[in-house]
Amino acid sequence: FAHDGTNVTMHVQVEYDGPASQFGWLLPVPAIPEIGLSTEELFSVLDARTSPVHRVEDSSPPCGTDGSGQSRDAAAAIQDGGGGQATPPEGVLIERHFVGPYEAAVLDASDQSKMLEWLNASGFFIPDALGTAVGPYVHEGAYFVALKLQKDQQVGDIAPISLTFEAELPMIPLILTRVGATQD
Repeated sequence: FAHDGTNVTMHVQVEYDGPASQFGWLLPVPAIPEIGLSTEELFSVLDARTSPVHRVEDSSPPCGTDGSGQSRDAAAAIQDGGGGQATPPEGVLIERHFVGPYEAAVLDASDQSKMLEWLNASGFFIPDALGTAVGPYVHEGAYFVALKLQKDQQVGDIAPISLTFEAELPMIPLILTRVGATQD
């Protein structure tokens, strides 16, 4: 997440295991977002810079030195660079984009049944648990971003995305996130 006082930009690395036809991602947002592709490199660098580093400190000088030999720690090394069938209801779709491997739709989130009907009629996969999980995020003035893979794309084509929207603070939709989470 990045926040500049007015806008939030979030980068999301989506992980999915299953058939491409059943890939779907639904994210509540407080405003109509700009949707784009992010990069795997961002997540590699973040992982390298934030993963725990364990070291053993030894106070004895290394063999063959006078005790002034210095080693660079791991942190310094990292820093060096180391399917729809019905007609969708009207008034739900705000915008539709094709971004990288995705078909992305920005939806009005003021009516849950109309939104779910639109997703179903437009070929977005809807897991059984989605109906109750979206409830806390459905209200007047709210939006959802829905993603699915374009017809010619495979699961291996899934790429990180970025969304930028007006918001006071970043947020993670925990209730909705658990619908697609793998048991840990």
